[in-house]
Amino acid sequence: IDPQPVDSLHLTWNAGIEGESQVQISLQYISSGGAIFDRQLICALNDDGSFWIYKFQASKWKKAYPRQRVSAFRWISTFNTVSEATLLLSISEFDTTKTTFP
Repeated sequence: IDPQPVDSLHLTWNAGIEGESQVQISLQYISSGGAIFDRQLICALNDDGSFWIYKFQASKWKKAYPRQRVSAFRWISTFNTVSEATLLLSISEFDTTKTTFP
């Protein structure tokens, strides 16, 4: 993830299971004059491996450099039938592969 995008910000990741998995990506940053992570861009997406953040939102992320961090959350949802009841099963994982920038 580019901490200083020129224009809009292109997010990419390893795609999950088509039609079954989703991902939430949180770009967190410290606002001007702030001391704690007090702002974030939250993206809840189909897990297809790619998403664009518009220039307006990306510019706020860029201004916070290097006071930024990223967290990502993936979940997989499936339906199972047990004793004539349909159950929604959800498996999730939390990944913090990029939490700081140089």
